[in-house]
Amino acid sequence: MSSRGRTVIQFHYLLLGLDVQSRIRHTLHVLIFSAIKVIACRCQPLAAELPLSDIMHLPFLLATGSWLIFVERTWTALVDVTIDDTYGDPNTGAQIMYMPDNWNNGTSCSACTAHPASSQTYLGTWHDNTWNPPANSTEAAEVQTASAAFNGSAVYIFCIIAHSLVSPDGNTNMTFYIDDETVGHYALLPSGAQPTYSYNINVYLNTSVPPGQHTIKIQNGPLGQKALVLLDYITYS
Repeated sequence: MSSRGRTVIQFHYLLLGLDVQSRIRHTLHVLIFSAIKVIACRCQPLAAELPLSDIMHLPFLLATGSWLIFVERTWTALVDVTIDDTYGDPNTGAQIMYMPDNWNNGTSCSACTAHPASSQTYLGTWHDNTWNPPANSTEAAEVQTASAAFNGSAVYIFCIIAHSLVSPDGNTNMTFYIDDETVGHYALLPSGAQPTYSYNINVYLNTSVPPGQHTIKIQNGPLGQKALVLLDYITYS
């Protein structure tokens, strides 16, 4: 800091009439309020989750040094949790539920036509599902879904997208549900572009979910032509 800057700060404290200890306390409080302001701006949905007592007692928290607990609790709520397609939720142990049983673990599926690079996927795994339209108009379309439970206020779905026209058929057609209500759709026709696969594609995001326990569901198809899903992982916070 320049000598001019130090002089201005010293003059500021002189006007406040603060001793050295009070100066340090005042400076820390300014820094703490600034940090909490940044956290609050990043996480407005957390207001509903923070205990009212924490907010009402904030001056006491700052004065006693207990603000560290407050900040830690707030920051912890901001941490993303990633549900792997194969290994599930690292916090709860819950697995993604695949229905029916024609979803395949891509790393060990010899019959699958999609072969993305495992080194480009999260934890080296993905799940493969192909939806085929009914053979005739009187036959009911099979519902093929992947569902995951999460407790939070935001959720993101990441897939591998195939661009090939055949082997695999890269047509993408997904519908998304939260608690059985339709919340989005993602469709992309194959282009034959190179490289054949794109990784870490965020096919769905929602940052305005009411805080709490929810279920996110992905449905492959069920309209139009043959469709492929290569599910990599789901993240929530």
